[in-house]
Amino acid sequence: MTETSGPTRPTDPISSGSSGWSPRLVVILTAVLLLSLVIPLELTLVYPAVRYMVPVFHTSSLSWVLTIVSLTGVVCESPVGKLADLHGKKRTVLVVSALFALGSLLCALATSFPLLLAGRVLQGISLAMVAVMYGLLRDILPAPLVPFGFGLISVGLGVSAIIGPFVGGALIDAYGFRSVFWFSFIAVTVLAAAFALLVPESPVRLPQRLDLLGCALLGGGTGLVLLGITEGQGWGWTAGSTLACLVGGAAAVTLFVPHALRSDHPLVDVRVVAGPQMRLPVLATLLCAFSVCGFAFLLPQMLETPRSLGIRYGFGLDALGAARYMLPYGITAILAGLLGGALVRRLGSRATLVAATVPLTVSLLLLGLAHGRTWEILGWTAVYGIAFALYPLATMSQVAEAVPADRTAVSEGINGIARDLGTAVALAVLTAVLNANLAAKQPADAIVYTDHGYTLALLAAAGTGLLAVAAAALLRHRALPSAHAAVPTGRR
Repeated sequence: MTETSGPTRPTDPISSGSSGWSPRLVVILTAVLLLSLVIPLELTLVYPAVRYMVPVFHTSSLSWVLTIVSLTGVVCESPVGKLADLHGKKRTVLVVSALFALGSLLCALATSFPLLLAGRVLQGISLAMVAVMYGLLRDILPAPLVPFGFGLISVGLGVSAIIGPFVGGALIDAYGFRSVFWFSFIAVTVLAAAFALLVPESPVRLPQRLDLLGCALLGGGTGLVLLGITEGQGWGWTAGSTLACLVGGAAAVTLFVPHALRSDHPLVDVRVVAGPQMRLPVLATLLCAFSVCGFAFLLPQMLETPRSLGIRYGFGLDALGAARYMLPYGITAILAGLLGGALVRRLGSRATLVAATVPLTVSLLLLGLAHGRTWEILGWTAVYGIAFALYPLATMSQVAEAVPADRTAVSEGINGIARDLGTAVALAVLTAVLNANLAAKQPADAIVYTDHGYTLALLAAAGTGLLAVAAAALLRHRALPSAHAAVPTGRR
């Protein structure tokens, strides 16, 4: 294999100065926080809007409005991350933001279902932005402040969890479903402009070229696997289309490994990904994503089940009423995100991941065993919020500790793929558990599951959380290497 030169690192105006706080740092972090908030916020806005699209687009495939975003995200995570490492993370964030704005505009103006899906594809590319943001913060912040910067992104997730359902509901009630896309278009345009003016570019570059065949094998393969998992319930797990997606996707990912090992410019360095310092954080991300999806998927359905059916867990709430029950986890997620950076600095990312996975497991276990009273729901939800904020912070910090600065974004993209796959597997498994436990009495306009079915599903999610605790306990902590530390030349 041929040698390549090391990453280029022009002098950075922030990291080369004082390692303390300054007004400029506060402004930069605010710009990063607001732009990183708008992407998860938009995704929560669209969920309540889907059912209002039925009379406009006249299709039975509206679930693809949500599915296509996940598929696009998992395909684009690694290529977008690699482009960020090659050409600049700020530049990549701005390009992705522009595509997101264009996608929002297409969705707002869509007169046909294919045009709506095209807009959602462009929006889905933005799922790779969070990984790039982590890499950018690692590169431009003084080393002592990097964990705090990572924690701010978790704060953004918590804020979006609180305000998303309320903003979405208010917009849809007042102006119709298209208003959520107009809101996203305006928000990302304004915030991206502020980001462009206020945030410096990363000084780190990886002098390689993009591995297009690797992009096709890894992105296409994981996309096919995700499609097979997502649609397997509807197509049938033994249907030819499902098996073709699962087998074809697995074959493509398998072929990616020898290709990457032979390549002088691999999309992802599989030796690093397969190493213990990267392998365990990615596994923990997948397991945590399964459990987090279980909470987000199961709890709203439980809250919205009518009490009139005599179901013990039914609260009979509408979507806005269910959102009010989520307030505790949004609040604790914000607090945990603010404190998470200090926790990583003081105790390390391993201890922070344990501090995330334990409350994640406990909240799901308690919710599975006791979910018939309001105080129980509010209490367990508050405990869950701690995990919701800390687990991405801890796993992203672990990945940043495991890889050189010039490979941060693409490696964080691998973490994103694990998160998307964990979510898809959770939806498939937990839906199958619920469908095996249908209530004897079914209303005409809804599907109702037994209390036993929800208990089994929640305990399955708690069991996955327990595995995440074990993965966290096996992790080793290393100090976060500086983006400006000397890095040997040549391929790693």
